[in-house]
Amino acid sequence: MTYHGNDDFENASKCIRKQLAIWDQLGKSNTMDYAQCLCFLGEIYKDNDQNLEAIDALERGIRLHERTTGD
Repeated sequence: MTYHGNDDFENASKCIRKQLAIWDQLGKSNTMDYAQCLCFLGEIYKDNDQNLEAIDALERGIRLHERTTGD
């Protein structure tokens, strides 16, 4: 969040991707926290005009959110 707040989108996305990779290794990729990180990553990509990456991350986050909450 600090990197994002300072418009350092490269380091912000790098940290989020690292966090997601750790959760993948721990088998925690089906959690609400994971979904929220995907959505945050999508926002970072959007802010950095990486639209295709943003759409992918946001869609994945939304699908996971729907699966974890049943909504």
